[in-house]
Amino acid sequence: MQLALLRGFHQIAGRVAPEWTARRARVLFTQPRRHARRPWEDAVEAKAERVVLDVGFRALVWRPEGTPRGRVLCMHGWEGRATQFGVMANALVAAGFEVVALDGPGHGASPGNQAHPVAFARALLFAERE
Repeated sequence: MQLALLRGFHQIAGRVAPEWTARRARVLFTQPRRHARRPWEDAVEAKAERVVLDVGFRALVWRPEGTPRGRVLCMHGWEGRATQFGVMANALVAAGFEVVALDGPGHGASPGNQAHPVAFARALLFAERE
């Protein structure tokens, strides 16, 4: 319902004020909102190591005891953050995997206020090299 209202609003606004509508759409699709942390996220983060990648992106890393069987990279969706992977990370670590959950550009603890699909892809490439 909300998406239908937003779409309808932009269709009308696009006819009346196309430049304003284009600017508004650019902000909606490139500038994520940062939501307040929830209390459960502190417990999730306490079980992980917070790392800063060489380009400034932040990530949470969960490591198993001993040599990992492999690495799993996790990337949240729009306006999400790395702490969302806590439950999954626990299961993967128990299975012997290292888990790297990235805060995407302009999301979570990572710097910036803009994001787009190419920036997310670059962030994953940097995290993979860590």
